[in-house]
Amino acid sequence: MAIRVLQARSRIDTSTKSIKMLIYVFLLIMGSIGSLVVLLFQLDLFDYQKTESKFFLPPSSIGTNNDTTTNQTSSLHETRHNLISRYRQNYKYELGNFTATKGKWAYAFVLGGIGGTTKRKGDYHGFLYSIAVASYQLKHVLKSQADVVVFLQLSTQSDGSFPNQDIELLESIGVKVKFIPRFKNQTLEVFYSLMMEKFRILTLTEYSRVLFLDSDMMPLCNMDYLFELSESPYTNFKENIIIGWNGEPAHGGFFLMKPGLDYFQQIQEILLRREMEAKGMEYPHWDPIRGWGHIITPPDYIKTPMKPNAGTNWTWHGSYADQGVLLYYTKYFRKSVTIINDRFVDHWGTDENGTLQLESSSSNFFLDEKYSCKTPYYTKHSPYSDFMHFTGDRKPWANRQKEIEKMVANPGGDIYKQCLVRWFQTLEIVSKNISRIPIQWDLFWDTEGSVGKAPSFVQIAMYLRAREENGWILYDERDISNVLIA
Repeated sequence: MAIRVLQARSRIDTSTKSIKMLIYVFLLIMGSIGSLVVLLFQLDLFDYQKTESKFFLPPSSIGTNNDTTTNQTSSLHETRHNLISRYRQNYKYELGNFTATKGKWAYAFVLGGIGGTTKRKGDYHGFLYSIAVASYQLKHVLKSQADVVVFLQLSTQSDGSFPNQDIELLESIGVKVKFIPRFKNQTLEVFYSLMMEKFRILTLTEYSRVLFLDSDMMPLCNMDYLFELSESPYTNFKENIIIGWNGEPAHGGFFLMKPGLDYFQQIQEILLRREMEAKGMEYPHWDPIRGWGHIITPPDYIKTPMKPNAGTNWTWHGSYADQGVLLYYTKYFRKSVTIINDRFVDHWGTDENGTLQLESSSSNFFLDEKYSCKTPYYTKHSPYSDFMHFTGDRKPWANRQKEIEKMVANPGGDIYKQCLVRWFQTLEIVSKNISRIPIQWDLFWDTEGSVGKAPSFVQIAMYLRAREENGWILYDERDISNVLIA
């Protein structure tokens, strides 16, 4: 009898253990699914995973006044946005005991050529709308703790006043607008001179760090972690952060700096010195050995994502323009910079004698693991995977409407096309649900910008001649008393 009782108890114990094990496995699976759902909402991946038309603007709605389609899309967006906010409302980047502070940092953009152009296909609206898209993504989708600042500059061909709708569009998203004086004349208003205006981020002394972004970029991740890494006493990251890009050691469209009026004045003096020296040189007015004022000697080399040793000459794309200034100023003048080249991070500083030295190097994988979110650019490392740069003719406004409609109608697994869909979707939301300002589609399609494309030696030669003829005065005197220059 006792044996039967023990056997019965044994069977009950075994059954109980089995039931407990099944319950444990069930809870484990449900917990994993729940965590995955939360993670997906936190990372805002649904835009990239869904391919049904209801999650994307139908191609027929691009450049039209289809209010019904936009309202449906906006409703879906807001629903997802509220869910994301629920999980993110108390979220902050943290490193050691250093915690982010809202309003301390800023992302910045520059937009020039407003209100006029002599270019055949020139217009600024594509870049204006792109800044609006990027700002909305940063502030309302990615939940950045930083401000967004835009520097605006009128064209020399304008009537002297900024279009009210442009200002209202940006301010409706929470963007802070600042103004740059016009160039003195049309010959001085070129791509080269406009690119140098990006260093005005150094005048934003109300912030401890500012991250400049080209106006044709769309953020895909919250990049506030770069501000924190730069300021934290627990890392080797410097006050200035730049990234290499393809075959270039410095990307002029993505860099972080510590502001200071003295720093801005230094940049202005470097530009003036170099341009006055260049005017005395024979065409192309460029010394590929000395560059902006420093002869690179081994064991120091030009380092890019494509080549760890790209020689010592200043001959890469943009070396005679903003990208050359950026490398020269942060590495050889300020001697304080962190340079990210794809998988590698180098921290440059000085020894006790003030001599430039490589203080440390490390792998870039920790940025992927600890800070960046997951994006379609899964093959790239942070911060490269954190944004889409619509370069060249890949800009949403640089092609004809029908060509863009075809790509948006069937994005498939193409990352570029998926980002195009996201870009147009965001623009429609900003226009019809936030600012209530209609998009000027007639000034949008098949345009390239009011000041043309990338600088060339021919462009710079004409610019230098105009600089000298105008007594090296760059800006319109009518604007100088009203706008901060230095």
